[in-house]
Amino acid sequence: MAKSRVRKKKKTIFSSFNNEIKFIKEKARSYPVETCIITKDYNLKGLAQCLVTRRVAEDKLILGCYLVDIFCLGIKNCIVRVVNNAEALRMIGIIKETEPFMNCDWNLFQNIVYGAQEYAEELGFYPNKDFATGKYILDDLDDLEYIEVEFGKAGKPFFISGPFDNVDKIIATLNRSVGEGNYDVLIQLSEDDWEDDWEDDWEDDWEDDEQENDEETVSYEVIEEDNTNQEGNTK
Repeated sequence: MAKSRVRKKKKTIFSSFNNEIKFIKEKARSYPVETCIITKDYNLKGLAQCLVTRRVAEDKLILGCYLVDIFCLGIKNCIVRVVNNAEALRMIGIIKETEPFMNCDWNLFQNIVYGAQEYAEELGFYPNKDFATGKYILDDLDDLEYIEVEFGKAGKPFFISGPFDNVDKIIATLNRSVGEGNYDVLIQLSEDDWEDDWEDDWEDDWEDDEQENDEETVSYEVIEEDNTNQEGNTK
């Protein structure tokens, strides 16, 4: 007589901290989007923090945050991590301390990030190097439903200098791409600590996490149900 039993099967996601980037590139798009927020009034300010999480397991998420200049420079910074629930809440709290945020439609969110990248590249500016991984948290560009989003300001690029911007180099690039007089510039005389704090807070917290992960092998697992039949003998 045959008996049916439910057996739990463990599926390893990745076996060490160093495999995190590979895991994100290969698997991130297969997990559902959970949190999707963006700076409120981003279209007026020109600089948006865009944060998304995808749920991997009960206490594990993929988190991506993009610092996006929609007026000129595109993706200025990108941070991508696999985190637990507590870490995700802490990181979301960090950015919410800087300014008001709002929930964002997932398709609009992606149009803003991808669109800013494309607009900036047309001007000669390329995204932060970590976007090479961060783009895999977004859906594939070919699958995106296009939404018209305005980039630049009043029909032309508007460069607002930040504390880490090479002003002379950026202006020279704009002169080559669109020509002198075809863009606007605002040079801030005092440092805007907003962008500085954004990067420092995230990196300080995650440097601590990385030190902890360097000390031990990290193994994240998803528990899946596997129904199997086993043969049993009866008398």
